[in-house]
Amino acid sequence: MADESELRAGFRTPPAAEYGNVPFWWWDGDELDEQRLTDQLETLKEQGVEAVCFEQKYPHGPPEGPQVAYFSEEWWGYMEHVVAECDRLDMALWIHDLTYHHSPPQWKRYWQNAVEEEIDDHPEFQGRVVDRIAETVEPGETATLDLPAEFEAESIAAYPVVGDGDGEEMTLDLDAAIDLAGELPDVDGDAARTLEWTAPPEDAEGASDRWHVAAVGTRPEGLCRTSRDVVDRIIERHYGAYVERLGDSLGDPIVGTFQDELYMLQGRVPCDDCLLARYRAEWSREPALIALFEDCGPGTAALRARYYDVVTTMIEENWFRPLYEWHERRGLQFAHDNWGRNDLTEHATEYGDYVRTMRWFQEPGYDDGGAFEGIGTRNFFDAKLAASIAACYDRDRVWGELLHTTGWGFPPDLHLAAIAENACYGLNRYNKHGLYYATLGGWYEHAPPDTHFRQPYWEMMDAFNDAVTRLMYLCSRGDPVVDVAMYYPIESVQCHRLAGGEPEVDGPGGHHRPELEPEAEEIDEGTRAVAEGLYRTVADLLLVDHETLVDSGVANGRLAFAGQEADVLLIGPATTVRGAVLEHAAELVADGGCVVSLGRLPTATVEGGAGATQGVLEELFGDAAADPDEPVPGVVEHEGGGVAVIADVDLGRGVESEESRIDEERWTKLADTLDRYVDRDVRVPADVLSTHRRTGDYDLYLLMNTRDEARTLEVDLRATGKPERWDVHDGTVEPLSEFDREGGYTSLELEFDPHGFRVIGFDAAEEPGACVADATLDSIEAVEAGPDGVRVEGLAREGGVHEVSVADGEEVRTAESEPVSVPKSIELEAWEFELEPTLDNEWGDARYPRGGVVGPEVREFVHRTEPPEEDGLEAGWHEPDASPERWGSVRWSSGQGFWCRPAGTAESEGSGRPNPEEDDSWEPYRFSELTGKPGTHPDDHGFNGVIGEEFLVAGEEPTRFWTTVRAGEGGTIACHHGNKIRSLEIDGEPIDVPVGSGTLEIDLPAGPTPVSLVVEAGSETHLAFETLPAEAPDLDLAHVPRLRWFQADGALSFDPRPETDDHVDWFRFEAPVGATALSLPIEGEARVWVDGEERLLEDGRIELDGALEEPTTVAVRSVHPTCYGGGRFTGPVEFETEAVTVEPGDWCDLGLAEYSGIGVYRTELPSLDHGEDDRLVLSLGDVGVAATVLIDGTEVGAAFSPPYEVELGSVEEDSTLEIRAANTIANHFATETPTRYVYDGQRRSGLFGPVSLRVERRIVLEADGEN
Repeated sequence: MADESELRAGFRTPPAAEYGNVPFWWWDGDELDEQRLTDQLETLKEQGVEAVCFEQKYPHGPPEGPQVAYFSEEWWGYMEHVVAECDRLDMALWIHDLTYHHSPPQWKRYWQNAVEEEIDDHPEFQGRVVDRIAETVEPGETATLDLPAEFEAESIAAYPVVGDGDGEEMTLDLDAAIDLAGELPDVDGDAARTLEWTAPPEDAEGASDRWHVAAVGTRPEGLCRTSRDVVDRIIERHYGAYVERLGDSLGDPIVGTFQDELYMLQGRVPCDDCLLARYRAEWSREPALIALFEDCGPGTAALRARYYDVVTTMIEENWFRPLYEWHERRGLQFAHDNWGRNDLTEHATEYGDYVRTMRWFQEPGYDDGGAFEGIGTRNFFDAKLAASIAACYDRDRVWGELLHTTGWGFPPDLHLAAIAENACYGLNRYNKHGLYYATLGGWYEHAPPDTHFRQPYWEMMDAFNDAVTRLMYLCSRGDPVVDVAMYYPIESVQCHRLAGGEPEVDGPGGHHRPELEPEAEEIDEGTRAVAEGLYRTVADLLLVDHETLVDSGVANGRLAFAGQEADVLLIGPATTVRGAVLEHAAELVADGGCVVSLGRLPTATVEGGAGATQGVLEELFGDAAADPDEPVPGVVEHEGGGVAVIADVDLGRGVESEESRIDEERWTKLADTLDRYVDRDVRVPADVLSTHRRTGDYDLYLLMNTRDEARTLEVDLRATGKPERWDVHDGTVEPLSEFDREGGYTSLELEFDPHGFRVIGFDAAEEPGACVADATLDSIEAVEAGPDGVRVEGLAREGGVHEVSVADGEEVRTAESEPVSVPKSIELEAWEFELEPTLDNEWGDARYPRGGVVGPEVREFVHRTEPPEEDGLEAGWHEPDASPERWGSVRWSSGQGFWCRPAGTAESEGSGRPNPEEDDSWEPYRFSELTGKPGTHPDDHGFNGVIGEEFLVAGEEPTRFWTTVRAGEGGTIACHHGNKIRSLEIDGEPIDVPVGSGTLEIDLPAGPTPVSLVVEAGSETHLAFETLPAEAPDLDLAHVPRLRWFQADGALSFDPRPETDDHVDWFRFEAPVGATALSLPIEGEARVWVDGEERLLEDGRIELDGALEEPTTVAVRSVHPTCYGGGRFTGPVEFETEAVTVEPGDWCDLGLAEYSGIGVYRTELPSLDHGEDDRLVLSLGDVGVAATVLIDGTEVGAAFSPPYEVELGSVEEDSTLEIRAANTIANHFATETPTRYVYDGQRRSGLFGPVSLRVERRIVLEADGEN
């Protein structure tokens, strides 16, 4: 059929601009440059990334952002250049709307803040929120309410407190309330007012033990959400600017915009005349605003849910829908990754109703970041919810912002597996979080990694990107097929949210947390636990909201909704629902369908209030629903074949706790129960993920092995027709001939690689034909069956006689081959190995300052200071087997500048010179005059391109630092100081240090002058000296990752050991295999030993006798009068290398632990007996992290995921085999900067093997029709 042929054709080469990676392109960290922007786009295009999404973390500009501010004329010049280049390159460009940015004080509200600044000139932009001023009094006491001028009361009343509640827990009697609006005194203008009211005495008629006296009304706060004025202004200022400047480019190459972490309600509740009028119109009653704050009896839940229903309607109409329609009119996509991540409570408190608001995006989306904890642990719920919104509201694409914070060394195999896992949950638009315009020598990063052109494996990524593009293409075809429609219980969360008070905010740009009743969190956690447990153990699902259910129908015992169908309607834990939910549940059961409940049953409906659910619950579940809070597990079978199930599953405390993730035994019991009434679509083990899409008559299943081990699994799929394997790696579609059919299911035995996945298709319009029932072949390539016999073609890895049995209808025929010979595989062990550095530092991405190529280096050394009473040379410190005891680790440029110890009190110690030999409380204090002290740099999801200026860090107690400073011939010197310095003495004289940072001018004598200071506990500060005129405070260090205080020409260094001029430090490190020479950029006199033999150091360089055949210890003895430790090194040790023979293994074992780049392995290809029709396969065994394979210089394949195999094709005799193995940039950045984003295990590098060559012999087996 046409649809199926188009599907195949599109699968081979789907357009990457539409289905490939859309990375966030962060324009920060360095100056924008048109040539650099062009170079990056061209590089991306070459490797199959044909779309980018502009993003800017720091719109204010330098020092963190680029040299031009966001939306300035200069900035527009760069944007226009990029649009023109995308047009030239046929690339797609997305525009981020700057909801996400980190420019204080705005924090993620760029355009909203801009409009807020206009409120004085545009009072219509001013929003109002509900507020309460209240006091609770006892009989005879007087309540006094002071109402601010800006407070507008909607109701003022005294409410009797009923029930047993005390303290803040109380129930108000609305019917017996006393209206106090008339008691409010009149005042002139907008002045504040005071209400006083005395509660009736105990013996008065209608008396109460307590009275809650409350004025409920509104106050100004934030932007108006009840009219279009604000969104129209944002459209004018932001989106309209693109229309004005780039209108012809909207649609192509600008294809859409993206919204990230939008703040909307921020934990507050909108309320104004417009909203209240809308409430009265929709619900034909007064809103009873006091119920938003306090329990007002059985009707409270419905009162709250109705109010938030109107709030949601207003923000839909006045924010989300206008933006959606603006994009729709211009043929643009509108995608998002907004708040509410794994948190239904935030769905309500930030957006009113997440589904109703997020449906107004052409591409609903979500975030899946965070440190990698294994396949099967990615963000299931948010992905499933986004996919559900797309399915219910006819959206074709689901945007996933993926895999930030997984670390610089996150390898491509896990990267692809994590994308496939997300695809199982519903992803079909892959957005890689990290593509940095600049990394500024590693000092700019944002929740790494960036997996693009800076990575050594980039040359292999065209194969990766092609695979991802094909996978996203398939996952965008047709519609999802699920067994279960699960109700999204937002009303139950809304009705347990409390208004009033200031929401808690977890830091700048964080989440706003208003007060919630415990039920809200219970429903949130329970809903997510049910959804994930159901998916992993029972069946796939879609989450459906009440509006989807309102429009749904029932036919043939199935729920029909939004173009989808489901066998089961599931209601998770809930307290309040829309009436339509239970009505459709009853209708489904009456029509022979299945309804399942897990958790507490609802006791109220939004429309009918408390008690409105009891009749239908009893109709569905009988006596089991007598106590809705604790329903009795069981199965109720109804006339007509319908069934209602109360499942016995322990929801625990939520999906975060390991013990409650999945109560597997009980979930399995539920699966067994459902199997009695419905045919589940996919039957697989719990640790196999799946998703199913149908396009026309064609079914596509994605199946994934979550284990880190190869497995052979039997899967049962509810599909008919001819089964086929769709290979995203090469774009081929091949028939599957080994399967069984029974009862509408196809059973397949599939081999899965570690965390591997398979795409299986079924053409329902085509008969499956004959299938292989049993075979000794390793793979079946083709099966032909007819009246004249059968013919089977396949591949065998072992010799001997091979057999195959073919089932054709009721008949089974067997064929047997003649004996065949297959050569044994050959393991390739010895390789010529050489390095090919990839870190081109033209733009300073690998190291500051820019220039050159970063190759094999050592940046960290083991170090030991030689005391005056010892002789390291006599002690054998230069020998390769020297004892490692008492040696520490240092990094180049980082050396001792002070001594430090807990300060004690001024009375208990002086500020005299330390004597560590007698007082071991003194410790050397190290820092770098280039990059300061690790742990002091601004770090907001990573370094922001700015070096922290404070390099003196006190411990948990006040800390004393001691050193000396040399001022040449002496004179007046600038003393730069920071805050939190408790005391300072220079040359024994106390110095009065003002609070805060600043500069003093002091007189210093010639020679070393003692400096002693005490820094407050837990504080960071600085102290530095500079000759006059002082330049350091005014240096422009934008995009210069250097410590301010030591960059001016007149900066003075510290000397913590002034007692002698000959300080001896020793350093040891490994020279890598293949090294022929090394450069040693070290200050002072130095002697060098290589493998215990002293070598001549000339002009900072050492020539070796030949290429090192194994890692070799280098020892350095250095003498300098005032420079210490790693501070003596002015740069890393660099190596020149040549080819050398190695065996497969970890580069860390070859002396290359700090090398990021490519290693080239070469050998002569051995001869194996194989024919033209045979497969010649090179197995690389294990690779860290990716490799390309070449024969005689021609690339034949790439391997970046298990099983790391490449088919070689036809090979000439005496061919040269070349394997180009690449690692990640993690090895470099791990020691280039103190980044926290290189995790354990991420420096694993190299060709691990075993590398072997094998032949798979092609065999044809035939049997005639009489067999």
